[in-house]
Amino acid sequence: MLDDVFEKLDASRMHNLLEWVCTQNDGQVFITDTHKERLEQAFGNLNIQHQIIELN
Repeated sequence: MLDDVFEKLDASRMHNLLEWVCTQNDGQVFITDTHKERLEQAFGNLNIQHQIIELN
């Protein structure tokens, strides 16, 4: 589980972290973030299959 960690990372480090946890490891990852568009763009850049669940 990654809890709002991307707020503290620049784009390059965010890319590297997502690539490592989502493509180089076999498992399920839960990510919380307050910027939906940032996550969608990052997943798209890496061609990562994902599902976003929004809570209101």
